[in-house]
Amino acid sequence: MAGHRFHYEKAEKLLDPKRKEWISPEQVISVLSVQRDDVIADLGAGNGYFTIPLAKETNEKVHAVDVQPEMIQLLKQRAEQMAITNIEYQVADVSSTALPSHSIDKGLMAFVFHEVEPKDAVMDEIRRIMKPNGQFLFIEWEVINSEMGPPVHERIASSNLLAKNRLKRIEGQIKGVLGMMEQGKDCKSVVAQLSAARNAIDRAIAVIASSNLEHCLRESLEKGEKTDHLVKEAVELLIKSR
Repeated sequence: MAGHRFHYEKAEKLLDPKRKEWISPEQVISVLSVQRDDVIADLGAGNGYFTIPLAKETNEKVHAVDVQPEMIQLLKQRAEQMAITNIEYQVADVSSTALPSHSIDKGLMAFVFHEVEPKDAVMDEIRRIMKPNGQFLFIEWEVINSEMGPPVHERIASSNLLAKNRLKRIEGQIKGVLGMMEQGKDCKSVVAQLSAARNAIDRAIAVIASSNLEHCLRESLEKGEKTDHLVKEAVELLIKSR
């Protein structure tokens, strides 16, 4: 179930200077290692808290996508005031943009993924627009109580997001294997691709198991219960999966 969409009438909150205390555009630019020749996409750009700083870091285009035309208009006004001309504006759902396939070097979706459905369609769209060696950064609210952000039940655990991304990647690898077999590719190439998929599955299992262990440990500690058996069960689960 999708969370409530952040309304454009509250857009000024997105530019609150206090926001930099817990997430700054400079941090995002650093994590993405933005270069001057990067084509960038900001999906769910809002009024440009990240978009405008990103546009200042590249000589190429920054594609700002948001489903609310009012947000895009606010972003345009801010960009014009700062004489920033390398932003392309698009009113669209993040699951169905007009961006060309494999055209984006660096991408960002900040505090938006919990709002959108269907999430699989959003992930597929991101894979479609990103270049093979591109980087995409999700920023989301962790599933913990905090003064800011949406209700806990609307949040997405980072571990769940990572596991889902890995599983979708595996799905693509398996489809690739089937395609290779239909094309009559040699056995060595097919086995190599299957081995890569198997390694990816092992990593996904580890992510899911560790996430479950973390959740169970937190619950047990809050209740004052012993945790030794939980670690043992997690290890046995990983051994059985091999």
